[in-house]
Amino acid sequence: MFETPRLHIVGRKNSGKTTLVSALTHELSQRGYTISTIKHTGHGHPIDTEGKDTWQHRRAGAVTTVMLMPEEFAVFADRPGEDQLLERIAPWVEDTDLVIVEGWSASNGACIEIRAQEDAEPVFSDLPEHLLAFAADVPVPEDRPCFGRNEIHPIADFIVQSVLGGKMPGQR
Repeated sequence: MFETPRLHIVGRKNSGKTTLVSALTHELSQRGYTISTIKHTGHGHPIDTEGKDTWQHRRAGAVTTVMLMPEEFAVFADRPGEDQLLERIAPWVEDTDLVIVEGWSASNGACIEIRAQEDAEPVFSDLPEHLLAFAADVPVPEDRPCFGRNEIHPIADFIVQSVLGGKMPGQR
C-alpha cells in the first residue's frame, strides 16, 4: 500500500510547475525532510533509446531492467495501469517524508494548482476536495488559500501543516 504522503503540483503548460517543484524540493530538503519527486507527463519521452543494452534487454522480454552506474541507477519497466501505478513505485519512495508529483491532475492526491496567466484555463472546472491551495499571481477562487508563485517559504509551511500534519523530518 502506498503510504508516503504525496502532493501534486498541477497547472497548465509553462505555468511554472517545474520551477515550483524544484524550489519546494530544495526548501523542504533544507529543513531536513527527505523528498522524492515524480514527473508526470501526458506525452512520451524516450529515455531508453533503441540499440542500447537496456533497450535490447527489454525487447528480449525482461519485465524490469536496471542500469547500474557508479553514482546512480535507473529502472526501466513498462508502465502499469493507473490502479497499480502507485503500488509499483512505492518501494522507490517509501523511505522519504514526502513525494512531490509534478502534474498528474487526474489523480485524487492532494494538490496545489499553479496559475500564471489570468486568462489561462483552470486545471479544475470545479474545485475538488483534494485541491488544497493555489500558487498564483492572478485572481483565483477565494475558498482556498492562495500564495504567490514565488512565496516558497509560506507554501512550504503550508505543506508541512496540511500534507505532513506538522510532522518533523523523519517522523513517519
